[in-house]
Parts: sequence; structure tokens; C-alpha cells
Amino acid sequence: MTDLPRDCGRGVGDPAWSSGVRPQLQLNKLVELEDLLEMRFHVGVLERGLCSSVTTWCRHEGEMSELVPAGFVVEATHSDREGPSQLVANAAGVSLMLQRQSSRIIVRVAATTERQAQEQAATTCDQARDSPTGNTIPGLFWAASRYGASSRSRSLEAGDYATIRPNYPAATRRHLDELSRFGANRQRSGLVVCFGLPGTGKTTAVRSLAGTWQTDRELNVITDLEKLLEDADYLHAVTGSRSETDTRRAQLIVAEDVDPAQLAEQQVRSTAGLARLLGLTDGLLGAASDAIVLLTTNAHPHQIAKSLRRPGRCLALIEFGPLSTTEANEWLGDRASPVCEPTVLADLYHRAGLVERIGNPDTPLTPTGTYL
Repeated sequence: MTDLPRDCGRGVGDPAWSSGVRPQLQLNKLVELEDLLEMRFHVGVLERGLCSSVTTWCRHEGEMSELVPAGFVVEATHSDREGPSQLVANAAGVSLMLQRQSSRIIVRVAATTERQAQEQAATTCDQARDSPTGNTIPGLFWAASRYGASSRSRSLEAGDYATIRPNYPAATRRHLDELSRFGANRQRSGLVVCFGLPGTGKTTAVRSLAGTWQTDRELNVITDLEKLLEDADYLHAVTGSRSETDTRRAQLIVAEDVDPAQLAEQQVRSTAGLARLLGLTDGLLGAASDAIVLLTTNAHPHQIAKSLRRPGRCLALIEFGPLSTTEANEWLGDRASPVCEPTVLADLYHRAGLVERIGNPDTPLTPTGTYL
């Protein structure tokens, strides 16, 4: 709760402040450490009588300090385990706050006039350099903790789809072709399930899709799906993670290696968490977040609940299987001797010598004795 005089342009030393009406801040919730720096920024804005503010964002792959314009003095910073995440700097008649969210920097500027605030925000963003290495894409990796849901920004390599396309059987390629184009539709939510044997390239395909959609969808990776579905606050944190200044992108929410038991019909009917998943894919929550939920699993289609596979809710149910004998030999070319049966992608990489392994796992160990 903030109680302010009507003329916010007056500073603390103005006679209006001596009348007994002064800024008062009442805390009614647990304050996180990162909140303290934001509070300091706002208190400074009030004390200096800066009435005009602008909030924008830019992509920047370097240190946040590189964006601080000449003539500004850094007053405070906050760092997490990944380095500086917030910064407050001041100059004559201007306050600046920078907040890192993955590779995106939120820029907040307060000044005495709106024009001054806009010009300073533009000057700050002009210094940003968005130069990711290769096909590196940023993403938020989520987990539940004793203090609630938390996320960490990470970058991962995403192969170009045209490059990885030959890794999949013809039927899988057709589905992936259509899905790669569909994901750019930012006003569409739904469920995508990639299922199949281990080693068939599901993770590689997911990374490539995330890279293809990165200008349209923000990547959110869930490391503990069961906790997400149990905790409504956790789910709200993930779906609400998109910055208010980044309305141009929808969300891609990914959970890998989902236990088939979590997708079974009995589980869906008896668990409130799965009801939340259904709401996220085609309910009001899904419509509000424009989220595509992408799950990978080793489950067979008959193990996946019909309510999850229902048309209109399930955008795609894509099977990842071994390449046929002909496809596998075309993939191998002259890199290795031909195969005589359908082969999964991981075995082809191993056969072609493209996977580094320590020792020789294919050679059986000779027993040398037992513990005494």
C-alpha cells in the first residue's frame, strides 16, 4: 500500500512532504531477495520525483553492465547462481533498472518527462547485442522447491530441422513437417505427444522444434511433471512466466520421459492434476497462455488415455520408431556396413562411429572372482 501526495513531481525536500504525508510501504507477503532490489528502484523513483516511466525489453547475450549508458552510476546489483540478474543505476534525472530473463533483458526507465524516459530506454536497448552461437536457443528450466516453483535460464543446442529430418522414418517425417509449420500459430494451444522406443530421436526432434519456433514460442522445460500437476501455484507460475512486455511470443511447455502410468485413463479420471493438464491444453487456461504442451514418453498409444488423445485437444500423436532396413542403409551410406533389419537412430549413430563411448561395452566382461 502506497500513500502519496497528489503532486508526485515534488521531491522529498518539497514543503508538501513536510505536511505529514509521506510515502508509506506496507509489506503483506513474503519478500524474496530479488524483490528487494526492485523495491529499492521504486523507492528511489519516489524520492527523486520521477513521474514518467517506460518498460521495454531487448535480447542481449553479454553482461548486463554492458547496457548501462555512460554517465550512469550503478547503485546496486543482485546475483543468482548464474550471475548478475538485476541491476539499478542512476544518473541526473533518470533511474534505470535491468532484469535478466534468460537471454532477454527487461529495461525499466524512470525520468522527469516521458520523452526523456523513452529516449533513454532506446539508448539502452541500442547497445544490446543478440548474437547466439550457432543454433543455441534459450529456455527456462522449472522445478519445485521448498519455497515454491523456481526456474533457471539455460541455453541448449537445437539442430536445424532440415539437417535432422533424414533421421526419421517417412511417416514420422510427414507429421514433423506439418507440426514444424503449425507451431508458428501463436494463438493456438494444445497437446503434442511424441512416443516410441528409447533411442529413436524424440529429444533431438523436440530441440529442433523449439529452435524452429523460438521467435514465436518461449521454451519452458518441466523437470518434475508430477509436481507441476499437483500444485496449482506451480502451474500458474509456469503459464504466467511470459513477461508482460513479451506479448509477441506464446509458450512451448515440454516434459520429457513421462511415466506411462501418468498418462493412463485411470490416472486421468482419479487425479486432479491431470484435469489441470486437460485445462492447459484446451481449456480457458490454455487459451489464455497460448501454450503448446509437448510430452515425450515410451508409452504405447493404447496406454495413453482417450481423453488426452481426443481430437481438438491432441494436436499431434507422433510415433518415433526404428528406420526401415532401406532407410537405415540410406542413412548409413558408406560410413558403416549395411544392416539387415530395422534399426533405431541411436544404434545407427553408434554403428557409424558418431558416438563417443569409453571402453568397449559390446565386449562381455570376463569374471575375475567375487568379493571376499
